[in-house]
Amino acid sequence: MEKAVNNSGNELLAQALGLAAKDGEELTPDKLATFIDGFEQPLHLLEDADQAAQLFHAFHEQFNFIRLSFRPPWPPEQSVDGAVDLTRYASLLRWLIDGMRIWDAASDSKLARLTAMIVVAQTCDSGNALWNLLPDDIGANSNLVNQLSRVAASIDLTIVSAGGQPPPIREAEIVEAFLKADAEGDWANIIGGWRRFPPIFPSALQTQTMRFLLRYARPQLLACLNKIQKTPLTFILAQVFTPEQCLQLALESESRRFQFAAVYRSFTDQWRLHRTPSSSETALLTDLLIEVSKDPSCWDGWMLALAQQPELQEALGRALIHVPDAALKAYVDAIRLWSRSVQPNPMRQSITNCLRAFCAGASLERRSVLWTIAFERWRAWRFSDNGSRTAIQRSDLDYAVVGYALECMTQDARDQAATSIFQRISVLEDQWHEGISDIVHEYYRLLSELQPYAHASQVARSGGDWLPQATLYVPDGLQSSYLTLMYGPAQPT
Repeated sequence: MEKAVNNSGNELLAQALGLAAKDGEELTPDKLATFIDGFEQPLHLLEDADQAAQLFHAFHEQFNFIRLSFRPPWPPEQSVDGAVDLTRYASLLRWLIDGMRIWDAASDSKLARLTAMIVVAQTCDSGNALWNLLPDDIGANSNLVNQLSRVAASIDLTIVSAGGQPPPIREAEIVEAFLKADAEGDWANIIGGWRRFPPIFPSALQTQTMRFLLRYARPQLLACLNKIQKTPLTFILAQVFTPEQCLQLALESESRRFQFAAVYRSFTDQWRLHRTPSSSETALLTDLLIEVSKDPSCWDGWMLALAQQPELQEALGRALIHVPDAALKAYVDAIRLWSRSVQPNPMRQSITNCLRAFCAGASLERRSVLWTIAFERWRAWRFSDNGSRTAIQRSDLDYAVVGYALECMTQDARDQAATSIFQRISVLEDQWHEGISDIVHEYYRLLSELQPYAHASQVARSGGDWLPQATLYVPDGLQSSYLTLMYGPAQPT
């Protein structure tokens, strides 16, 4: 897996390939070949983890040093170089390279030699470096390209419970809901459902077939990816490639399923641990999001699934500069508004990171469009999520609301908005409320509405960050002892 690979394995592979390019003997993996001869359809063994393990065991009996070269040395200060027989390694690679150059189905009707080559390639490719180091002319063998293209086209996935048995009732319900979400293009529930399954890794056959096609037959690879009708299969195959390769393929692909899998791959490793996209990946993500924004039916669902994903905020912010206005609204509508404490909040900060990236590159006219959409949603929301207000609170759209107050309102308009809120607070006692909790709730809801206007006025006067932090703005007229006794002190929650 990604975290367990020792980079020296790739260095030794490169050295062995350098030697293999020179004239010399070829070394056949005899133990593996003998084991394979006992099966009528040996290539199918690579699709089953237990059966594939037997093939690799037979190979490791003869060439175990290759596998060990990719493992971190133990103890850590020990080098693995001395344990690697580069001469034998090079001889094996000559066998692999020459075999791929001349392979055809007529001389390998059982696909036994192809199976052996896949096993050797998978072991040597543990660091995902093999194919880029191999000679270009391997791709000239149309027989091999066509065969592996057929293999790629036949790849499928059936989700079952552990042990390959029909899933129990509860698991069956989870699977049914997941497959329903996939059929309907419900991207948020696709991610949610996928995370309920244990990690599923691509097989050796899938891995080497896809990497071969990436290196030597990209059009055939894209044709295969475009035809996949199961999003979980694209999630699995996306692990075959680096995140950058995935995103590059996604930009060339017509498959929304694979494109979505590529985005997921960009912030999730093979163990489903979160990772941060590199600068080059962020640029590709931006381009991909802009492309998908042209398809409203897809974009709206993507935003519900991805708009608040922390690792995507920079790319998303850059993309929002260029997407259609309708896509801006879909983005804003996808933000789940909750009343936030004035204390720092990761989700609020994450959304602000997106809006800052947008603000840094967008024109004033473009910024005004997004600020207006966000402001209108915030104003309609009115801190109306469930629960009673007992303190001043924030929202996840505060940066955009302050942006609206600064760039779409004059100071007179900001003052008028603040005065209107103050006037509504001042007559609260003259209105009917069912209980003390209701009037306290309305008091703090109005004070919470006041904060972006007051903060924007402060920024306009003195500069500073657009995001309101811990500072509270309470008009002098609301700081009497009576009001403090009535509603409690205005302080951070």
